[in-house]
Amino acid sequence: MPCPYQAKYPFGGHVVAEVTIQVRCYEELNVHLSPDRQKKWFTVRLEEAASVRELLSCLKIPESEVDLVLVNGETAGRSCRLEDRDRVSIYPMFESLDIASLNRLRPRPLRRPAFAAGSELAGLARELEARGLNVAAPQGEAADPEALIRLSLAERRILLTRDPGLAGDPRLERLLLLRSSSPREQVEEVLRRLHLKGKTAGE
Repeated sequence: MPCPYQAKYPFGGHVVAEVTIQVRCYEELNVHLSPDRQKKWFTVRLEEAASVRELLSCLKIPESEVDLVLVNGETAGRSCRLEDRDRVSIYPMFESLDIASLNRLRPRPLRRPAFAAGSELAGLARELEARGLNVAAPQGEAADPEALIRLSLAERRILLTRDPGLAGDPRLERLLLLRSSSPREQVEEVLRRLHLKGKTAGE
């Protein structure tokens, strides 16, 4: 069944009010895509003024699985209207799956989140480390955007940032774009969004 928001073509063959956008989905969201669209940028043609919500519907990606949408590097809500040549990055809730109640083979999960944070998030990094979490917080040149991206990719760390431009980098696969500017609130945001509340390093 064709997507109801795809641009329609009349019998004359002329396009009726369409926009062409570039889309990339990250991590587990790729399971909703055909193999030729997974882990790469691909083109989608939609009716003019289609929204992010309509794009997700067209791609058959449940909204409940999406934590962040960037349009041209800027955060966007579900109702954001898409324009021709927009670049849309769609992210899931990275490292957010809590399977503690299903873990019967081992007393502790094998996979624990590790983080990377720039120097502007030093307060957040200290607070997370105090809770027993693995955080790399480089300083100086090692904390510039390119270095942080390399660190995230090489060590499979979740990059913590407040920079939507950095969050829109197509190379990144693990990222959490923080909304709060307060270190205390940032800690709560990380713990809440990644389902880490109440956990310690030994759990």
